[in-house]
Amino acid sequence: MPLQPDIFTNVSGLVGETVYCLGYANAAFYLVGIFAIVNVFYILYRKYSLYRLTCNYLLCLIILGFFANFFTTSGALLPLIYLFILETGLYIFRHILTKRGKKI
Repeated sequence: MPLQPDIFTNVSGLVGETVYCLGYANAAFYLVGIFAIVNVFYILYRKYSLYRLTCNYLLCLIILGFFANFFTTSGALLPLIYLFILETGLYIFRHILTKRGKKI
């Protein structure tokens, strides 16, 4: 982000970094896609109590997006993928156990 014509800084946040790297139109699609995914997990959590950890992690990444675009780093995406797989596996395991008549 330019401070003066010859001085730049790397502090821009989620929106500034995507606009700088992708341009306005592509950044709009990128941000709408990210927020749509976050919204889907938020609705799944609020309505069906599914993907609680994944939803909370995504909301934390959105809040930290004020400082940088954490969605492009593997240090943020790998835990998100692991949480999704873990919670999906736990849901399937719970569904199998309750189908057999065992209470959890």
